[in-house]
Amino acid sequence: MPRCREPARHGKIVAMAVGVRVATGVAVAAVLLSGCGSRAARETSSAPTSSAPHPTSSVLPVTPSSATGTDQGPRPSRAEVAEVATTLRRYLHAWSAEGPSAASRFLVPSQRTRTDRGVPRISAGTVTSYRLDHWDGPRTLTLLVSMDLVFANDPAGWNRGANDRFVTGHSTGDRGYLLELATSP
Repeated sequence: MPRCREPARHGKIVAMAVGVRVATGVAVAAVLLSGCGSRAARETSSAPTSSAPHPTSSVLPVTPSSATGTDQGPRPSRAEVAEVATTLRRYLHAWSAEGPSAASRFLVPSQRTRTDRGVPRISAGTVTSYRLDHWDGPRTLTLLVSMDLVFANDPAGWNRGANDRFVTGHSTGDRGYLLELATSP
């Protein structure tokens, strides 16, 4: 790649390229290359930029290739995926109405709490979106969930407002699912 003779101008163009969010790497390369070469070429070149607002949602649409299974079993049904999301909604309601220790009955034993003291408590919580991320057989599936949470006290490891979590539902048979919450899969 040719080097620019004017380092200050090159630095400015690089900063502009880093600040511009584009759909393909080709557009970034065009912006970087437009800063090199002759002054006339730099002054007349038009680098593609996007003035469209950037999406803020971190939840992607579900496609057959976006969710993966570690076994070769059948993909979970929509009803199974929805049941995990419904269990999460029940958990959020209980967390708000009854407190964190009572709500922890919806969680796997390793994530349960015995006391409400010093534990975050929500005053309202909603599931805004979810999608299947992966599954580990017919009894364990993980969703990427977006939630909006309003806290009554210090949120600790949570955010006030938007929260994204991986929620793994572990089937308990006819008793539904126990939830395991994590920030990564």
